[in-house]
Amino acid sequence: MPRPLPFGAWPSPLAAEDAARAAVGRDFPRRAGDCLYWQESRPAEEGRTTVVERQPDGTLRDLLPPGVATRSRVHEYGGLSWLVAGDNLYYVEQSEQRLWRRPLAGGAPRPLTPAGSEWRFADLEWDPARRRILAVAERHRCEGAAPENCLVAVAIGGGEVAVLVAGADFYAYPRLSPDGRRLAFLRWNHPQMPWDGCELVLAALDDQGRVAGEVRVAGGAERVDLPAGLAPRRDPRLRL
Repeated sequence: MPRPLPFGAWPSPLAAEDAARAAVGRDFPRRAGDCLYWQESRPAEEGRTTVVERQPDGTLRDLLPPGVATRSRVHEYGGLSWLVAGDNLYYVEQSEQRLWRRPLAGGAPRPLTPAGSEWRFADLEWDPARRRILAVAERHRCEGAAPENCLVAVAIGGGEVAVLVAGADFYAYPRLSPDGRRLAFLRWNHPQMPWDGCELVLAALDDQGRVAGEVRVAGGAERVDLPAGLAPRRDPRLRL
């Protein structure tokens, strides 16, 4: 005779671990050369996140060895924490939040930032002309204090973290122009959220890669009149 049980207490052959193990996450697909890359989180490996390469013939391979994970803690959300450029994978190592470089052909990885650093990195962008990585960064100077957010550059040979843009509470999505002379990014401030107070900014870069000027081209709490030459052209065939 069936025995009644409290709601949610009946036995099941399927455990929560079984359901989670099947939920492999795949994010941020990117192409570099003839290969496709993406970020893959694996519950069966205690939630480890790695980078996977798909070669033209369909062969798949992990770019990080077992036990090594990539994850950014900027804004505590995670997000894009790696970049494939040239013959290397650049990634944020999960435990220490350091930037590392690992050859795609294999071999020992090399750190780009020192151990015990106060920096965290995300949204990596490649600057080929200057051989450096641009990134959103958080600087945690002391326990209990609010982190400082900014945009930075890190030379692939290692060295100091160079601050390019600072002053706003949050930054996101730095994108370099093809000629390397302009940098677009998003920024916003407390108490606004990005969907009601975000600004799109276009910055000019000088020959040394430093920001030489900024123009807010869209967003914000009020209307923005675009500078000459930046206003979009309306297609006469479209009716709004």
